[in-house]
Amino acid sequence: MVSNSQSCKGTLIIETDRKGSEIYLNQQISGIGRAEVELEPGSYEVKVKETDKEWDSQTLIQTVKLNECNTLRISFKFDEEIYLQTEPQDASVYVGDSLIGYTPLYLSYGYKSLQLKKPGYESEVVSLNDFNTNHPFTLNYIGEIKDKSFYEKDLFKYLVAGIVVLGGTSAYFKLKADKEFDAYKITGEQSLLDNTHEYDLISGITFTALQINFGALIYFFLID
Repeated sequence: MVSNSQSCKGTLIIETDRKGSEIYLNQQISGIGRAEVELEPGSYEVKVKETDKEWDSQTLIQTVKLNECNTLRISFKFDEEIYLQTEPQDASVYVGDSLIGYTPLYLSYGYKSLQLKKPGYESEVVSLNDFNTNHPFTLNYIGEIKDKSFYEKDLFKYLVAGIVVLGGTSAYFKLKADKEFDAYKITGEQSLLDNTHEYDLISGITFTALQINFGALIYFFLID
């Protein structure tokens, strides 16, 4: 319905090939399977989430511009999305100023153009009309970007934290095993001996994990 107010609203009709798919407008759910919404003129992010699969469910995203007094109909077909690849991978994919993901990425054919960005490579605007699913987009290398040192990477922090936690856990259960064994030597109770074996096993497992973490830390330090 067209409003007689000074600002003439537009109508956005969203259709999908999945009856149970969730439709979101600017992160707010607007319908299931189909939505028809009267909106002020402007740009909107439309996101459709597939809900009929327990595994490998897909999400399609499109940014649309709705004009005054206009009816815009868009269709999302999960069976017709494309697989966007770049060489190298892990390029940022933008629609306008909005980041929608990183390659490789499933996309709807509804996008007219996308911008690909990656540090050390020339940004590129691509048209999906000319997209060939058998060949990735190749980004032009423009200069070396110095990578973070190993000490600055999250992996270093995770490995150090793991060493601290695993070392403390291993020592804790070893002390409990020794305490239970000392009590067993005094009382001869089988339950104390069983506890000793259980705590020794846990201590052994965490100590093995500690050695793996420490070995990984040395490995990444040497190759950095």
